[in-house]
Amino acid sequence: MLTRSNTLAAFVVLAGVTLGGAAAETKPAATATTATIATIKALYRSVGADIKSKRIDRKRLRTSTVVPAIGDHTRDYTFYSRKGKDRTLAKLVVTYMFAASSEHHDEYVFTATGKLAFALQKQLTQAECDGQSVEVSEAERLYFAGGKLVRMLSKRRVVDPDGVDEDCAKELGRAQRRDSAFGKQELRRAKRIQTLVAGYRRVAAAVANGTAKRDLKRMMLEVEGL
Repeated sequence: MLTRSNTLAAFVVLAGVTLGGAAAETKPAATATTATIATIKALYRSVGADIKSKRIDRKRLRTSTVVPAIGDHTRDYTFYSRKGKDRTLAKLVVTYMFAASSEHHDEYVFTATGKLAFALQKQLTQAECDGQSVEVSEAERLYFAGGKLVRMLSKRRVVDPDGVDEDCAKELGRAQRRDSAFGKQELRRAKRIQTLVAGYRRVAAAVANGTAKRDLKRMMLEVEGL
C-alpha cells in the first residue's frame, strides 16, 4: 500500500470549536463538507450501478514478483473505464496478499473528468486478543474534492466477535472521523495515495490503448515500487 504500513493511522476527531459565536462561523463549512460527501457517495453508487449493468468496460491485469522476506507476491487489478472516445477510468479495484495473514482490498473511484474522488484501503489481519488469535478488519476511507482531501474515516473491528472477550474486542476496535484541520501525517498519506493513483491512471490509459501485457506489468511494478 504505497510503502504502506500494515497498521492504519488513528485519527482524532476535530469538528469545529463551538464556543460562543464560533458555532455559527463553522456551520457553513460543515454544511459544504456534508454536501460534498453526499455528491461523492452518489458518484460511488452511480459507478457501481453502471458496472452492474455493464455500461462500463472492464479489463483485468495480474502482476507477480518476489518480495524480500515475503516471497511470491501477486496483485490483481480490475480497471473499469467509461465507454466512449476518452474511456476515462471510473473505478479501479486492487487485491493482494502480504504473507498468508494479511489480505488487502483497495478501491479508487474517479469523476467523469478523471479526478480521484474516493479511496478505500481495507485489510484483513490477525491480532491477539486475550491470548487467542482473531481476524481483524481495518478500513480507511478518504474523500477528495478539487484535488484536496475533505474527509478521512478509519474503522477497525474484530470480524467475528463471537467467542472473543468483549472488553478485548472493544479495545481492538475503533471508528474515527476527521473532516478538517488535517495534520501533516494525514496530508502526507493523502498525497501518497494521489501519487500512486496518478501512476494507476497512466497504466489504465495504456490498457485502453491496447499496450502489450508484459509492458503493462512492467509499468505497474514500477508504479508500485516493486
